[in-house]
Amino acid sequence: MPLLELYKIHFFVIIISKYNIILASFLGQPFILSPKNLFSVGGGTKNKVWSHTTSDIIGLNQILRKKTIGASYGDAFLSAYSIGELNNETNEIWIACHGYGQLAKYFIKKFECIEKQNRFIIAPEGFNKFYINGYSGRVGASWMTKEKRLDEIDDYCLYLEQLTDLITKQAHQKCKIKIIGFSQGTATVSRWILKTKFKIESLILWGGRIAFDFNFSLYKEKHY
Repeated sequence: MPLLELYKIHFFVIIISKYNIILASFLGQPFILSPKNLFSVGGGTKNKVWSHTTSDIIGLNQILRKKTIGASYGDAFLSAYSIGELNNETNEIWIACHGYGQLAKYFIKKFECIEKQNRFIIAPEGFNKFYINGYSGRVGASWMTKEKRLDEIDDYCLYLEQLTDLITKQAHQKCKIKIIGFSQGTATVSRWILKTKFKIESLILWGGRIAFDFNFSLYKEKHY
């Protein structure tokens, strides 16, 4: 395809992106209300000219991640579900990681009973999707499998770190972070909290085992 045609396509995508941001802000979506930055992933971010053009037209800074696994990484951010309003008065953030075969949109409903003012609860979702039974029907998610296990651990730890970074910037400066892991989510969060830069006030593990390689001394050093 000629280079000029590629630029025409890119320009069209930028205009659609700007329209979506304006529309979402008008509708009051919590994550993109009055956006200040764009989190960009995928092959297009490798071209500095295209990235610069995107920022100029949309009028927002772009944050280009050091590690990206393509558009699916952006989808992962969109697949998180939440309860409560996120703003500069939010003083509690609860991050709840689901178990094996669950989806965030259903898992988040379990926390409706603890909803209260200035508390924001978010349920991120594992990258891996599959049919629970056979080749059709109900779909579930998993945080990792044995295939490229260490890479998947790095991926979900990075995802949880960036998601937490994104939401804490919109909350109160002294907002407290509480972590819940259920089933497979217990190993997931127990690995992440050893890598995170954030201070975790509470860790709740339910219905699953803590990661076998969990370092209790490091956890105590980081979070106590």
